[in-house]
Amino acid sequence: MASYVKFQFFFLGVILAAVQWLPSEAARGSEPAVLEVKEPVSVSPSKSSNVVLQGAWGKEAGQFGKVDEASRPGPMDFAVIGDKLFVLDSVNSRVQVFTLDGGFRKAISIATATADFMAVDDHGNITVLDAFVRRECKTFKGDGTLEKLMKIPAELELPSAVFAAGDSIWVEERHSQVFEISDSPEKNGSSGKITKRISGRPVVRAYKSTGEFSTVHARRNGQREVILRVSDDRNKAKLTSLRFPRAIGSVVGLETDVKGRCYLTAACLTDEKNNSWNTDLVTVVFSPDGEIVKTVRMPNNYITDHYRKVFVTPAGDIYQMQTDSAGVRFIRWESGDAAGRGEK
Repeated sequence: MASYVKFQFFFLGVILAAVQWLPSEAARGSEPAVLEVKEPVSVSPSKSSNVVLQGAWGKEAGQFGKVDEASRPGPMDFAVIGDKLFVLDSVNSRVQVFTLDGGFRKAISIATATADFMAVDDHGNITVLDAFVRRECKTFKGDGTLEKLMKIPAELELPSAVFAAGDSIWVEERHSQVFEISDSPEKNGSSGKITKRISGRPVVRAYKSTGEFSTVHARRNGQREVILRVSDDRNKAKLTSLRFPRAIGSVVGLETDVKGRCYLTAACLTDEKNNSWNTDLVTVVFSPDGEIVKTVRMPNNYITDHYRKVFVTPAGDIYQMQTDSAGVRFIRWESGDAAGRGEK
């Protein structure tokens, strides 16, 4: 029987034009179906949202570090796994772990203040990727013990995510391809080697040991559209264009849940008429059947730079990190299928 392993996925920033699938699909006459995205009702907190955790800036337990120079780094990444919230507090060289009612559990030292990405598996094992300074990947057990240290292969020039599951570590390059990397078990700290490659990221949080994947790509098409390309494990692809009611500043998230639904998050301009660059976040939930299930609108409130705005759990819970002069907030906006649709 094939074994299955769960992943956590995220997307950051603008999806790069380096993704090559769109021209080839268009050349074969494959026109995407167009779906209109409804404008969500409000960005105000409601019964379907609540603040999970608030923390001030600082170095103490439950506080978060930030630097007010250059790139303004703060908490770089976060994940919700089971009943715990994991926060990559890079400036303080640690990962902090909380309960979902805001209680502090522990801090794990990662011995680097320049980690960019984090992945947490179902057992609470933590992988952090220092992509640009140390160019190394570390995996810690739940008790904080360093289990693996591996240098990033030179072929990966611009990592954009890290995924981890069991003994497997995957690094995304330029928001386009995902590479499995492994090290020599006798040489902890050696340079990793690429052992497998997939184009795009899996639609569901599971993969077969045979290497069969269903994948999803996303790419902007003009000012208001994002085209999704969803392929099955036989590489049979379907294109769908999501047309937003407002202009898109950037695409900032692409995740999936255990039912195979895609969660695409875009930063949409709030006032196009006055050429304002203010945006809010709109998450569109797209089903494997090609339907928009719901949309969720959230404020785009940040004073620090980081690599994650929104996290989606396997059940479909939507969490957001916000930062302001007072500190950091983590908000649950939607609670799986039980939440409202958030549409007009």
